[in-house]
Amino acid sequence: MRVFSVPLSVPFLRTVIAALVDGRLVEGFEARRDPLNLATATLYLPTRRAGRLAREIFLDELKTDAAILPRIVALGDIDEDELAFSEGSEQFSGVAPLDIPPRLGELERRLTLAHLVAAWAKSPVSAPLVVGGPASTLALAGDLARLMDDMVTRGVAWEALDRLVPDQFDKYWQHSLEFLRIARKAWPEHLKEIGRIEPAERRDRLIEAEAARLTAHHEGPVVAAGSTGSMPATAKFLNAVAGLKLGAVVLPGLDTDLDEEAWQTIGGVRDAQGKFTTQPSSNHPQFAMHGLLDRFGIKRSDVEILGTPALQGRDVLVSETMRPSSAMPTATPVMFCSATPTSMKRSGKRSAKKLTIVDSVRSPTSTTMRGSRAPRSTSARPNASIKMPISIAPPPSPPKSSPIGSASQPRPANCFQIAGLKPSGSFAALRRWSAL
Repeated sequence: MRVFSVPLSVPFLRTVIAALVDGRLVEGFEARRDPLNLATATLYLPTRRAGRLAREIFLDELKTDAAILPRIVALGDIDEDELAFSEGSEQFSGVAPLDIPPRLGELERRLTLAHLVAAWAKSPVSAPLVVGGPASTLALAGDLARLMDDMVTRGVAWEALDRLVPDQFDKYWQHSLEFLRIARKAWPEHLKEIGRIEPAERRDRLIEAEAARLTAHHEGPVVAAGSTGSMPATAKFLNAVAGLKLGAVVLPGLDTDLDEEAWQTIGGVRDAQGKFTTQPSSNHPQFAMHGLLDRFGIKRSDVEILGTPALQGRDVLVSETMRPSSAMPTATPVMFCSATPTSMKRSGKRSAKKLTIVDSVRSPTSTTMRGSRAPRSTSARPNASIKMPISIAPPPSPPKSSPIGSASQPRPANCFQIAGLKPSGSFAALRRWSAL
């Protein structure tokens, strides 16, 4: 199983395409000397815009004005003709591609939902709770449509909502459940009557059919890049691609700087009985990729990194900024350093920005950063933030043999050290040398 990641400070799409052309993604495939090999490859990207950029980057990497490019497909926009006329396309997961019902158009969907919402709002119980008028009706229809998309995408049954509103709660919550009956009962009956399905459901069915097609037969390399597998259907598709003999998956910005204990808290920690002792951090940016690696059955250390993080990159800063709030405080000293100044031309003169570290008096463990021209006086405000300006200068590269701040490696003048900072959930600390 070949799974890769590109650091945050490295251009993602260019790095992926260069690795594909050089033969680093798929073993035995190389297109630098023979660009015609690209015609046998398939590249899945998250959006159409990424596909358009990929075409230009391929030409730049190959240093030519024309080339036969691989098949570039946007996930969520699977070519139905490819499924319908491919070899052995009779059955994919028990459903032939052409047997998938058509999706309901967005305008027709919104107007029909608005009609159902308007009928519900006229009931004696709902009338006092709903502001009348076409605008509010369309707004409620739009909110309901987004909820329906989320339910379909996550594969959650509407029956799960019954457990969210116990009878001991206020009647208002029961009225909300009555409103959701539009999507739970009336809407499925309407779709069945007109022979259509939800757009999100049809997208997921096509993705599953494409994954089944690749598993049944495939020729040439298959690379899926840029997706985190946040949708269950996409996660299944990435798992299928990673399992191919000539398949590869490239993740965007997998956090390899976060310590292992904090990384495990993202997915939750279970005891011997399988119960969560630490709840998963489902709102963490790395949560989807954490679950994807679990689906792959590999560890974070098994992921190969493409490209070298930028020397003055912000990979560690972003990692510590998004450190899970349930993670233990860092035991290692925290070193804050200034970075190479950003020069700007103003009226023929060069000026550099100033950085300021703000340590809140109200919450001593919470640390934030702000850009500031000059520190303000805080004497008149007892609860104000204490600001310490930092002059900007390029930090020297520390040797690998000794830690910063030790006796053998004294702390540079443009840095200061803080030990024992706890994560605040929104910003924690910068624990290594990284540009601020």
